Amino acid sequence: MQCKDTHKTNLSKKECLELIKKIDCRLTCALDNISWTAYYTNYLKDNVKEEKSHQGFKPDNIKNGLTVKEGGMFFSVYQIIEYLETDKKPMLDSYLYCRKSIYMAYSLVAQYKEKILEQLKDIPNYKEVLNIDYCYLTSHDNKGRELY
Repeated sequence: MQCKDTHKTNLSKKECLELIKKIDCRLTCALDNISWTAYYTNYLKDNVKEEKSHQGFKPDNIKNGLTVKEGGMFFSVYQIIEYLETDKKPMLDSYLYCRKSIYMAYSLVAQYKEKILEQLKDIPNYKEVLNIDYCYLTSHDNKGRELY
């Protein structure tokens, strides 16, 4: 499977996952310590649930280069960075057809943008997440070899 058109980073798969995990940790710090509600942890759980449902449609003979948790973490990080760095907004008319977690991501950025940016200031390449393609992550093993 070729993902070269949408995977626009020079990071290896291992480096992509390390960056995603580092940002995930910072977002946890930024958004779980605001009130009694663990906003980011709950948002991550929703993404993991969505990812589990999505991966459930994959035939048994197709290997997946991401665990359900890694896939959920990718979308959690990607969605927040996307709303943080672009003017994109979720459209209400697409609610029936998209991941419901995008609305939580948009709300978290709208409410806590400064707290998020403060946590990300020590990760100069955090925007690189926007160049990582989910298809690439799922179709390659941790050594960067294509699975199918």
